[in-house]
Amino acid sequence: MIEIFSEDRTRYYGRFAHFKAAKETLDLLREKGGIAGAIPSVLVMCYKGTELQRTYTATYNGRWRVPKEATTPDAGKNLRARNVLCKQPKKPRHIRAKEAQRHADRCFRAGQPDWLTKPLPIFM
Repeated sequence: MIEIFSEDRTRYYGRFAHFKAAKETLDLLREKGGIAGAIPSVLVMCYKGTELQRTYTATYNGRWRVPKEATTPDAGKNLRARNVLCKQPKKPRHIRAKEAQRHADRCFRAGQPDWLTKPLPIFM
């Protein structure tokens, strides 16, 4: 959910599900002169439930432009939690088969005596 205000937060333009749903209303306000300034801009506050997620300024220059979200919300925090396992990408089948064969060979040789598992010298 987003709430849209004027740049100085004196006017409230409404609450919308997302910015795409608000574009039509903002265009009507811009055409009627409801959004002041040489470059029309509004303050957008994004919420998830009741928690504020992001605040940004959307400007109009031929179309409404929303700035990209920063990769990290705060320089001191990491986005990814520590000690959380991530799913590893699946290896190709032929590599998995080779690894399984190597594992099976090691298991087979583990219980055998050395004279069975080591190659014998050839006498000519």
